[in-house]
Amino acid sequence: MLPVTRDEAQARLAAFLPHTASHYAKRRNYDYGPSAHDSVSRLSAALRRRTLCEDETISAVLGAHNFQAAEKFIQEVYWRTYWKGWLEMRPSIWADYRQKIAAGFVETEALMAAQEGRTGIACFDAWHQELLETNYLHNHARMWFASIWIHTLGLPWQAGADLFMHHLSDGDPASNTLGWRWVAGLQTRGKAYGARAENIEQFTNGRFAPYGELQEDVAALDGPENPPAMALRQAQQASGNKPLLVITPEDCHAESLTLPHQPVGVLSLPAGLAGARAAGVLAADERAMRDGCARAAAHYTLKDYSGISVENWEGDLQEIMTQSGADHIVMAFQPTGFWYDTLSAFSVPMTEILRPYDAQAWPYAKKGFFPFKEKIPHFIAAL
Repeated sequence: MLPVTRDEAQARLAAFLPHTASHYAKRRNYDYGPSAHDSVSRLSAALRRRTLCEDETISAVLGAHNFQAAEKFIQEVYWRTYWKGWLEMRPSIWADYRQKIAAGFVETEALMAAQEGRTGIACFDAWHQELLETNYLHNHARMWFASIWIHTLGLPWQAGADLFMHHLSDGDPASNTLGWRWVAGLQTRGKAYGARAENIEQFTNGRFAPYGELQEDVAALDGPENPPAMALRQAQQASGNKPLLVITPEDCHAESLTLPHQPVGVLSLPAGLAGARAAGVLAADERAMRDGCARAAAHYTLKDYSGISVENWEGDLQEIMTQSGADHIVMAFQPTGFWYDTLSAFSVPMTEILRPYDAQAWPYAKKGFFPFKEKIPHFIAAL
C-alpha cells in the first residue's frame, strides 16, 4: 500500500532520502515488479493528495544532498508541477478528454481484451493485473503500457487514460491525461513514444522480453494543434469572515495554507464525488482526507463536520454551513480536474488559496518541459 497519510509519507520520505541522489538517478527506470519498487520513492500518492507537499519534499532532499547530486529526483517532482501548470493554462484539453469519455467507445473485442488484461502480450497483461491489484504501476511500465495500448493494439488513448484514472492511487488529471497524450504523439507534436522489446527486457531485468509482439515503428496520432496558453485562472475570493474549511483529495495539508480568517469548522467531501474509481483509490482518498481533517481540526481548534453523503452533498454542506454559522467555504485551490468540475457548479461562495509554490512555477509551463526545467534553480532559490 502506498503511503497516503502524513505520518506514512514523512516516514517514507525519511527512509528514501539517502537514495534520492545517485541511486535514484541510476536505478529509477528499473521496474523489478510488484513489491519490488524500492528504487523509486513511492511518494506519488501522498504528493498527489498533498499530505506531503512538493516544496517540503524538495527542501528535505536538498538538506541531504546538493542540487547536482539530487537533480534527477528534483526534476521528477517538478514534472508533476509542470503538467499541472500546462493543463491549467489549457483547460480545453481536459474538457475534450472528458467529453470523449462521456461519449463512450465501441466495445470491440480488442478493447475489451485490453481492459480485462487478456491480450496475450505477457508484459501488458501482467502490468494490468498489477494495476488492478495494487493501484500502482512503475512510471516506466506506465509508458510501455500506454504505448502498447495505443500503437500495438490500436486503441483510443482516452480509454487507456480512463483505465489508469480509475485504478491508479496516485492518478492525477494533469499527469495522467498529458502523459497519455505524450505517448500518443499529441503532446509534443509529431513525436510519439514507442515501447521497444529490448528496452523492456533491460529495464525489467529480464522479466519480460516481448520480441516480435510490439509495434516498435510508431507514428504520432493525428489531432488538432495544442491550444495556446491562456491566463491562469484566478483563485476565487468570497466576502465574509467565517469560513468553513473544506478538504478534498487535491490538497490534504490545510494547516500549511495561509488562511485569511479563522475557520468555524472543517470537513472533507466524499471521495465518490470525483466519479467512479476503484475501491482502493476511494479508500486512499478517504484515509488522506480523514488524516487531513484531524490535523486541521487540531491545528485550528475546529469541530470536524465530515460525514456528508455523496447523494446529497450540496444540501448537507449547506446545512452544516448554517449550523456552524459559516458565511462561505475556504479550501486549497482546485486545479483543472474532477474536483474543480464538481465544485465549480456549487453555488455557495468560496475562497480558494493558491499555494506560493504553484503561483511561482505554473506561469512557466507555457511551452515544453525543457524551458521550464531551466527555471528550477530559480524556483528552488525561493523555497
